[in-house]
Amino acid sequence: MRLYLDIIRTDIIMMNGSKNSMRPLIILMLVFGAAVGLFVDPMGTYLCMLVAGAGFVPMIFQTQDKNNCEKLYSLIPVSRKQLVTARFIFAMTSYTAVGVIMFAVMKISFAAGIYTNVGFYDALLKSLGMSFEKVCGCLFFLFFAAGALITGILLKEWFSGNIGAAKPDPKRIVVMLILFLALIFIMLFLSGIITLSAAAAVVMQLMVQLVTAADGVLFCALMTALAGFSAMYNYVCTVLEYDDKDI
Repeated sequence: MRLYLDIIRTDIIMMNGSKNSMRPLIILMLVFGAAVGLFVDPMGTYLCMLVAGAGFVPMIFQTQDKNNCEKLYSLIPVSRKQLVTARFIFAMTSYTAVGVIMFAVMKISFAAGIYTNVGFYDALLKSLGMSFEKVCGCLFFLFFAAGALITGILLKEWFSGNIGAAKPDPKRIVVMLILFLALIFIMLFLSGIITLSAAAAVVMQLMVQLVTAADGVLFCALMTALAGFSAMYNYVCTVLEYDDKDI
């Protein structure tokens, strides 16, 4: 455990000593999202989870990537698995800490009665038959799981040397496009602009039942488990791929 803490401490030192660091921008965006989530709309906390998921890995490892410090770890008594483990612990712990803070911010706002205008959530509330607070909680855990998945994928790609590549990955573009179209479809359905066929309606109804089961607790637990399993999957894949990489 001491070795992992030493590796994490080294990463923190490199991150803090970097010029033109992304850290001030990431922190500023997190503070802005937290302020929006605290005083305006819970959507600000969702934004923070996506910012943390997409920004932590580049922020932590940009100095090493810029100065080609990766070769340093081939000269010191640290195995590749230990290096991967330490950095997954660092990134996922940092991401989870942001999630805990943002969830607390959202709960504080609800307790203070700040969220009064449901606005966009009207159709969603009618579809699910749940309270505004429960719906926001389910959405938060959905974004938390998405951010954890993004963090794990970025860590995996960084260790495999794909981050910053000039040629984009066609598979990733297709996946992002599918997710974007699916999000638009769900929004149009919830707003009542489009109607579903009988088969699609059954699938959507199953999703609604999952969200409403146990007043949303089951869905939140499922998203948390999904975040953990995705992190473990990317960790195992990274360990296997990084062992085969030439440094």
